[in-house]
Parts: sequence; structure tokens; C-alpha cells
Amino acid sequence: MSMQEPDNLSFATVPVAMLNDLPELRPSYLDVVARYGEEQRERTFVWAVIQEVLKPYVFSLLSNPTAEHTAIARSLRFVDRLVGHPDPDVRAVATVEILYPLATRQFRTQRERARPFMGNATLEALHGQEDLAAHGRRRVPLLQRIVQLLRR
Repeated sequence: MSMQEPDNLSFATVPVAMLNDLPELRPSYLDVVARYGEEQRERTFVWAVIQEVLKPYVFSLLSNPTAEHTAIARSLRFVDRLVGHPDPDVRAVATVEILYPLATRQFRTQRERARPFMGNATLEALHGQEDLAAHGRRRVPLLQRIVQLLRR
């Protein structure tokens, strides 16, 4: 989805949108919900859902040579929806939690497996994350990654 297209997605509704697009993640999501309780209204809950539910799912698909292409395509379509969103908070959660790790040397095989399934927004953002990951091969602080993301 391009940044110009209207979308009912907001930062607060990312978990619901994830479940609508990827219903197989419901059991993992419910585990996070059980741990967060009343804190589900906090912004950290959305980050936790992406970090603890979506990220492991995407990386497990990309690490499994026999994973179905349709599952990979659906999961990366959702990532592209987040990365291409006009809200910088929505873009940041997907970029920091999924694309930055994918851009590192550690996940080179998974990155190459993912490329054919990536949308334009994801490919563009991944390129920026690859630049960050390559700078001196040192870990770039989270704040610096977010600042670069918001500048694009």
C-alpha cells in the first residue's frame, strides 16, 4: 500500500489488523494479551505484539525452506502495509522490529528469500536498513534507527 492510499489502520489497531490479515497468529497473540492485561491500552503493547508475535512468525517462515509461499507472501504483504503507512509510528514498529534485523548479515539467507515477496514500500525501507546495518558493522542505537526512518 502506498503512503497516499487511505487506510483505516492506525498505530492502536495494528494488532487487530494483524489478526485480520494473519488469523493463524491468534494463539500467540492471546499469550501476549494474557501477559499484558490492562496494559493493552499502552503503546508498548503494539510493540510487544509485533516483537513477540509477528516477528517470530515472519522469521520462522523465512528460515523454513519448506514454508508455503502463500504464507510468506501474506505475512510480507502485512509488513508492507505497515511499512508503507503514513503514520511514522506504524512504519517504525515494522521497520525496527522486522526490517532492521532482516537487513543484518545474520539474516542474509532469510532476506534473500523474502525479497521476491516484498512490496515496494518494504523494499525501499529495507534498502535504508541495509545501509544502517552496514555502517561499520556496528550496532546502531535504536534511537538513531528511528530518526533515520522518520526522515525518509
